[in-house]
Amino acid sequence: MRQWPESFLRVLGDRCRESPLETLILRDCYSLQEGEVVKFLNSVIAGNFKSIRYIDVSSNNCLASNGSRRTSLPNFPLETLKKKRWDVTFVGDFPLRPRY
Repeated sequence: MRQWPESFLRVLGDRCRESPLETLILRDCYSLQEGEVVKFLNSVIAGNFKSIRYIDVSSNNCLASNGSRRTSLPNFPLETLKKKRWDVTFVGDFPLRPRY
């Protein structure tokens, strides 16, 4: 059964908090939702996923936001992540594409 990235993050955040997961790469996942990434990061900040060291959610198609909108400037809690989990590298590169 195929699982969409946002469902994957929800299940991961709800059920796998003591997971030995060290690296999470969700590059160019078109359906990845900003809100699900924020929830996952908040879970990491709260002390879950103690072994995680690298998270990459970059996308050439920006990131799904409210409804059908997409954003290249998501509102992630990065300052808090740096303070509480300085050992985690977060990559979220969303280059602006020229509109034709």
